[in-house]
Amino acid sequence: MYDSKARYVRSLFSKVPLEYDLLLGLLSFGQDRKWRAFVIEQAEPLPESVVLDVATGTGLLAADFANAISNQGLVVGVDLTLSMLQTAKERLRQKGLDGRTDWVLARAENLPFRDDCFRSASISLALRNVSDARLTFREMARATIPCRDLSRLRAAPEQGIPIILL
Repeated sequence: MYDSKARYVRSLFSKVPLEYDLLLGLLSFGQDRKWRAFVIEQAEPLPESVVLDVATGTGLLAADFANAISNQGLVVGVDLTLSMLQTAKERLRQKGLDGRTDWVLARAENLPFRDDCFRSASISLALRNVSDARLTFREMARATIPCRDLSRLRAAPEQGIPIILL
């Protein structure tokens, strides 16, 4: 199925994986670290948690989750852009977190996971980049154990502040 938005997003983000983190820090005035820390705090990952990070990009939030769990846990980062996943994989390998992470090339609207296999799921600053937000949330909920956490972090451009929905 052809999806012009997914094609555009993949093309756009394929060109910027090395600059993305720097741009995010600059555009958020360095607040992105605090926003991610808040998401981790709210998700309360256990040492053995299996966590899904949708639209993981360069793996910034995945790294924070990986730091919060033990070697018994796992963070699975999903993105539709191969170069972003390659960047995330290498950066987390350099931080010694590769044993706690795995990477999957997939669309947020069609997650390739069985039902109820993650303790929590997140999407950070990327909901505007998916073709169908409702389907993305439905997929995240399907793959997450019932009554567990779905986290969404987005910037409110009008006020320049994050909005976190749990």
